[in-house]
Amino acid sequence: MDLYTGDFTPAEIGGKVVEQLRAANRHDRPEYRAWVEREGGYGVLTFPEDASRWVVRYAAEDERYVHLHPARWAPRTCRVRANMLKTAIMVLGYVGIHGGDPMDRATVNAVRRDYLGLAPIGRDLSGDQGIGELIDLLKEK
Repeated sequence: MDLYTGDFTPAEIGGKVVEQLRAANRHDRPEYRAWVEREGGYGVLTFPEDASRWVVRYAAEDERYVHLHPARWAPRTCRVRANMLKTAIMVLGYVGIHGGDPMDRATVNAVRRDYLGLAPIGRDLSGDQGIGELIDLLKEK
């Protein structure tokens, strides 16, 4: 999946999406749906402030009809595997309660085993695209 790493909060992201849709006269359901369908089922919005890109799709729910997620390989995003994201979040929660170092491989593996039912990580955590980088990224937020 793609994880947004920029500085905007979810509320700010939602506000910016609504603002762009209003400015383009695509904020009402019929106009929005027609635009998304003309674009092949999804639209792309770019935030000029940080160059992040957002994919919007039509969601046929009663009140909410804009489905939103970060664009693939866009600025301010990174690709993460679901189990790595679950591990990073659980490790940070675990050390927040019990103390310890979230970069300790034994702690990471205990959390994976005891709480997530996942296999241990057998390599160093400090790689540039692994669990260590993801833990560091989440600690910053």
